[in-house]
Amino acid sequence: MSWITCNHYQKLLVAFINHELPPTSRRRVASHLDTCPRCYRAYVEQQHLTRELKHVMPLVGQGTPPPFAHVWAAAHTDAKSVRRTNYTLRYSVVMLAVMLVLLIPFALDRHSYTLASAPTQPSPLLHRSTPQFTPSQAASVSVVFQLNETPPPPLQSTFTPVLPDAVTTP
Repeated sequence: MSWITCNHYQKLLVAFINHELPPTSRRRVASHLDTCPRCYRAYVEQQHLTRELKHVMPLVGQGTPPPFAHVWAAAHTDAKSVRRTNYTLRYSVVMLAVMLVLLIPFALDRHSYTLASAPTQPSPLLHRSTPQFTPSQAASVSVVFQLNETPPPPLQSTFTPVLPDAVTTP
């Protein structure tokens, strides 16, 4: 037999043992148990387990309960002897005092405080500024560049950004 049919029949074993299957299904399970040794072993184990449960289950809840009276009495006396302290009241008074100590300086001072504010971004530069040289400074700059054999920098900047609807600030 295939594993799929064996698994299917093994799921039906409890209903087969307890006579809960219809007659046609019961005949199919019985014929499979006659031909499959693996399922027959599972049937024997399930039947043994069912017998044990039928024997043990009626005993559950019968008999006298164990004597827990002395355990209950000891727990009851321990519960009475514990001194209960009210920590909630103590801690709430301490927290109230701490809050007053922290808030009194703010209440007595008449200034308005801003505790936190978001940083602001600086306004953008609209014109690139280049230093304006006097004729004597321009001559000294050109001499320095001639000594280094590099061309002098231009005196006027050619950079002027074009920004739509931009407001120029001095």
